[in-house]
Amino acid sequence: MTETGSPEIEFEALLEQVVLLMQRRRYDQASRYIAEGLKSHPDSLPLLYYSALLDWQRDRNADAMETVRRLLTIDPADYSGRHLLANLQAELGDLAGSEQTWISLLRDHPDSASLYVGYGRLMLNTLNVDKARRLVAEAMRRDPHDDEVLFLAGLCDLVDGRQSDASKHLETLIRHHPDKLASGHALILMLEQRGRSRDALRVAQQLLRASPDSSTILEVVRRLKVQTHWSMLPLYPIMRWGWPFAIGIWMVMAF
Repeated sequence: MTETGSPEIEFEALLEQVVLLMQRRRYDQASRYIAEGLKSHPDSLPLLYYSALLDWQRDRNADAMETVRRLLTIDPADYSGRHLLANLQAELGDLAGSEQTWISLLRDHPDSASLYVGYGRLMLNTLNVDKARRLVAEAMRRDPHDDEVLFLAGLCDLVDGRQSDASKHLETLIRHHPDKLASGHALILMLEQRGRSRDALRVAQQLLRASPDSSTILEVVRRLKVQTHWSMLPLYPIMRWGWPFAIGIWMVMAF
């Protein structure tokens, strides 16, 4: 920033630099620019949003949430802040709060395909696949060619074991947008936690085909193959429903 430029132009240049640095994943530099900007513009909605977004991308969810709350205190209707709030609430375990935020956003912006995708992703991650499908259908009506819509549709199909154009497009989508692997990985973990190891393996194998160099997904596939091997069948009731149900089944079989 130059000393002779107007404050407004300098601030716009700072915002542009922050966006550019974040796009290039130069987060430390972006953080310094944001901190410098907030000294002179402490209530800047764009800077507060980028600050929260940066913390979220670096897995500092509590810090991100604090900043988002501050942003929404200044402007409760801010779209970007509410959108980020919904994602943060889900990641911090406030699923009901996240759902209410998505519903509130859709009430204000009923034609936004991305909001239906966000709400649908929440439903899919809680394995409410039927509702996720309905939300995907609404998103499809509004933007049938959007990558986010197609990606979510493909994940829904994979969970259900369906073959479709959407699931076939997953490989292409992930190759073009490798960051989507995180969403797929989260879904795998949720399926595994619910005892649906076979469904988790199917999703993991599809993601691995799309991203064969991912050591994380490769390790997940190996682990799930062990869990779903025929030799593990006696343990299936435990993995699927937990110890109490399994003990009940075994007692019935014994008597």
